[in-house]
Amino acid sequence: MRKLIYGLFAASALAFASAANAASCVGDCSFTVSPGTNPYAGPAPTYTFDPGSRPGGTTTGNFVTGTNDGPPPLYAQPFGTAAGTGAYGGAGYFYEVGPNTSSPGIIDLTSFGLIQSLSFIWGSVDTYNTLDILDNSQNVLFTIVGNDIFNPATGNRTDPATNPLVTFNFSGSAPANIGYLRFTSTQNAFEIDNLAIGAVPEPATWAADAARLWWHRSLHAPPAEADTGAARVRSCNPVKGGSSGPPFFVRESPGLLLDG
Repeated sequence: MRKLIYGLFAASALAFASAANAASCVGDCSFTVSPGTNPYAGPAPTYTFDPGSRPGGTTTGNFVTGTNDGPPPLYAQPFGTAAGTGAYGGAGYFYEVGPNTSSPGIIDLTSFGLIQSLSFIWGSVDTYNTLDILDNSQNVLFTIVGNDIFNPATGNRTDPATNPLVTFNFSGSAPANIGYLRFTSTQNAFEIDNLAIGAVPEPATWAADAARLWWHRSLHAPPAEADTGAARVRSCNPVKGGSSGPPFFVRESPGLLLDG
């Protein structure tokens, strides 16, 4: 009986350890956290979430601007990203999910190649915020919760420490597998802004681009002049300042140097 209990305990511990390992940003995933700035001073965003700068595909969630204190409170503008603030404030839109609006929300990244990094402002980090980084079949690769970013995650709206720039870096097999980001919040709300994606084309895309470039150049390249030793005919324009008229032609023999 004791062996059975011990075996069950060991199996449970192993399963827990495996689940914990699969659900953390370790191995092929790492991240850094930098206090937010006002105005935003991070990388140039791929998406500011303003109209015309939003992810497509199967993306779900809400694009909002400003702070909505309800009741009930729904969302708050991430620190340093208000409309007209700095280079990327724009109209002030950001992305949010929560039980009173939409949770979970999905951002579709499948149109990108190999994703080596991504960053965003994690607004007013809360303990009930969860980010899942998913593969192309929406299986969980890595999971990060609010307390991983700042502990304790108090949800303070104006503290740079709880409104940080979070940067994820991926290596190994991860860049080829990342397809989606899933945002979940059990209370209002999970807000992000200025999503920057560092991606490189996949090898198949490089080959296709190279083939297109070769084809374009072959169509527009001047024909090569074959030097067979035979006489060539050159078209000559009238001498500057001379009389006008049609061009004349000179037969050029091999080894004969024509001056001019």
